[in-house]
Amino acid sequence: MISYNILIWNVRGLNSPARRSVIRGVVQLYRLVVVCFQESKVANVDQTLVVECCGPSFTEFWYSPVAGTRGGILIAWNPEAVDVRHPTICLTFLAVSCCWRTSEVRFNLAVVYGPQKVPEKLQFLEDLKPHCPTDNPSLVLGDFNLILQASDKSTNNYNRRTMAAFRRFTNELELEDLYLHGRQYTWSNEQADAIKVKLDRVLMNEKWSNEHPNCTLQALSSDLSDHCPLLLSTDAMYIPPRHFRFENYWLGLEDFQDTVAVSWARPTPCHDPFLILHCKLTRLARDRTRWSSKSIGDLKLRGAVTSELIGCLDRAMDSRSLTAKERQFRNMLKLNLLGIAALQRSHWRQRARLAWLKDGDANTSFFHSKASARRRKKLVLSLMHDDQIITSQEGKGVANAETRTSTNQVDLSWASLHVDVLELIADRVLAGDLLDYIWFQASCKHWRASTPCPLGRGLVDPRFHSRQWTMFPEGSGLHPGHPALGGYIRFLNIYSGIFIRVHLPCFEDHSVLDCPDGLLFLQRNKDASICLLHPFTGDVAEFPHLASLCLYMSKFGIFLNGPYDLRLRMAHAAVSVDAGGTITVMLALSHLERMAYASTGDQQWTHTSWLMSGMRTAVAFRGSLYMVRGSKPGPWQIMRVDPPDSSSSSSWSFTPPQTVATCPADQMTKPYLVECNSELLVVLWLALPTGTPGMLFCGSLTSFLESLPFH
Repeated sequence: MISYNILIWNVRGLNSPARRSVIRGVVQLYRLVVVCFQESKVANVDQTLVVECCGPSFTEFWYSPVAGTRGGILIAWNPEAVDVRHPTICLTFLAVSCCWRTSEVRFNLAVVYGPQKVPEKLQFLEDLKPHCPTDNPSLVLGDFNLILQASDKSTNNYNRRTMAAFRRFTNELELEDLYLHGRQYTWSNEQADAIKVKLDRVLMNEKWSNEHPNCTLQALSSDLSDHCPLLLSTDAMYIPPRHFRFENYWLGLEDFQDTVAVSWARPTPCHDPFLILHCKLTRLARDRTRWSSKSIGDLKLRGAVTSELIGCLDRAMDSRSLTAKERQFRNMLKLNLLGIAALQRSHWRQRARLAWLKDGDANTSFFHSKASARRRKKLVLSLMHDDQIITSQEGKGVANAETRTSTNQVDLSWASLHVDVLELIADRVLAGDLLDYIWFQASCKHWRASTPCPLGRGLVDPRFHSRQWTMFPEGSGLHPGHPALGGYIRFLNIYSGIFIRVHLPCFEDHSVLDCPDGLLFLQRNKDASICLLHPFTGDVAEFPHLASLCLYMSKFGIFLNGPYDLRLRMAHAAVSVDAGGTITVMLALSHLERMAYASTGDQQWTHTSWLMSGMRTAVAFRGSLYMVRGSKPGPWQIMRVDPPDSSSSSSWSFTPPQTVATCPADQMTKPYLVECNSELLVVLWLALPTGTPGMLFCGSLTSFLESLPFH
C-alpha cells in the first residue's frame, strides 16, 4: 500500500516570506500530499501564497477566514494523489470529503482550530459533531485548544468542565486519539519554567483505523512556531521478520500434544542446564512453526479458497440439482469456513492482549483494531546502528538482521556475566513478580548462587513479599480447607490475571483474617493464636493471642464472644518490617472502631485510646493503613496511620491518625481506596456544579489531592 504523508501545523502566521520558505522546506523534505495549517492569519489566500508555502504540485486548496488578526485554516493538496471536495467552512473548522487516487478509499477530513473561551469551546464541539460520521473513515485533526486528560498538561491548572466535554465528544463519536511518537506535549509558552500542553492531536474512527492499520503520527521540530508540527503517515509501519508466536488454539488440535512430546524428548548437545532449556525451546519453536504451516497453513488463504468453492457449488445449484456427495461436500465446506473464522478470531484476540474479554464477546475486527493500536504505539521510528541513524524501512531490516546475527554469536552462559549484573537482574525481576524470581533461581544455578534466596527471608525482607498475589476463593462452597481441595489454595495475580494453586495444608485448622501484601494473616481454630504466613516460601511469624483485645473492649462495655467474635475477625491488616527485621502488624477493626498493633516477640496487642467512628474502608499500602471515614452530612476524610517505630511505639496509641484529605459529602460520594500497580488509587463519584453532570474519578491519591480545591 502506498503511504501518504499529511502535515498538521499551527504555523502562527504565513505573512512572512521567511516563514513560508521554512515551511516549503518541510513540505519538500517529507514529500507531503496534504498540508493542514492553523492560524494562517491571512485574510485572502491565493495560489501564489500556496506555491510559496508548499511548492508547484499543490495547485488546489481551501481556506477559512480569519477573525481580525487571529485564526485562519488552510488545506492544500496535490490533486494527483488525492481528490478533495464538498468543503464546509467555519471560523473554527474546515471539513472536506477526500478520496485517495490510487486506492479509491474515501474518507472525511476535518481540520480544526479551537477557540479560546470556555462557552465557545463547548459550542465548537457541538458544531463539529455532524462532520465526524461514524459510518465512513474520518479524521479530525489540528489545534483543538483542549486536553483529553490531566497528563496532557504539565501543570495542574486545567478546566475539568472542558476536559470532560472533550472526552464525551470523543466517546460519542467513537474517536481514538492516535498515539504521538517523539513528544509528550505539542505546545509550550517558551518560558524558562515552561508550561507545556498537548493541544494538537489527530483523532480517527474505527473505519479509518481499519483502512489504514499502519498509520503513524510523529512530532517534528517546532522550528518557527511554539507548536510542533505533526506528521501523519498512512502506511509507515516497518514489518520485521516474523518471530515465533504460540497460538492458543493449537492446544485444541488433536496431534499437538504428541508432536510436542516428540520434539521435546530429542537429545541436545549441551550440558549446561540453562543452555539445554534454551536449545529445547528454540527447537520446539522451529518445529511448531513447521507443523503449523503444514497442518493449518494460511488461514486467510484457506478461508478465501473455501469461500470460492462454496460459490462454485452455489452457481452449479442454479442450473441443476446437486448430487448427494456434492451436498455433503458443500455442508462440510461451510462448517470448515466457520472453523477458520473461529481460529482467526482467536488469533486476533491473542494479538490484542485483552484478558478481560471472554471468547465470543467481540468479533475479529475489534481484536484486529486493538492489535493495530498496540503495533502503532510500539513502532520504532529510527535506529542507531554502527554510529548511524537509520530511518528507512529497508535500512531497519538490514540493521535488524545484522543485530540478530551478532547476538547469536554471544556466549549465553550466565557464568560469563558479572556479579553486579546478576544482582541488577535480581532487583528488576523482584520489581515485577516474586514467582518469576523463584522460577529464575530454580532454572539457573550460576544466578542462584549470586543472589539471596527467599526461603527463610520471605517475611523479614519486604522485597520478597508477594504483593501481586491475593488469595482467590474457589466458589461453589469450596472454602479454604475444604476436603475436596486436597489442601490446595488458589491465588490470583492481580496484574496479569494468572491463577496458581499452592499446597497449604495449614488451612485444615486455620482461618484467614486478611491478606496484606500477599501474605496470609491467620487465626488458628483450636486456640485462636495468630500468625503471619508467606504462601510461597512457607515462612511463619507468630503474634500475640487476640484475648488481650477482648479484655480491653470489655472496659468500654463492648463484650465480645471471645477471640472468635466476628467483629474481631473482620479486620484490615498492614505489615511493615524495620531495619532490624522486626515484623509489625497493624489492625483496623472497623466494626469496633478501634486499631491495634503487635510486633514479633510481643506478649499482647497494643490498642488505641481514640475511636475511628464512621470507618468505611481501609487498605494497606507500603506498611501504612489508609482509611476512609465519615457519613452524611459530615465530610469524608481520608486518614493514614503509620506503623510505630522504636522512637514512637510508646506514644502510638495516643497519636490520632493523620488526615490526608477532607472533602464535603455533597461533592464526593462513596469513596474507595484500591492498590494497583504500586499506586494507591481513589475511586469515587465527583459531584460537579449545578447543571453539570457528575463524573467518576479513578486516579492516584497524589493526583486526587492535587486536583482538590480543598484539603
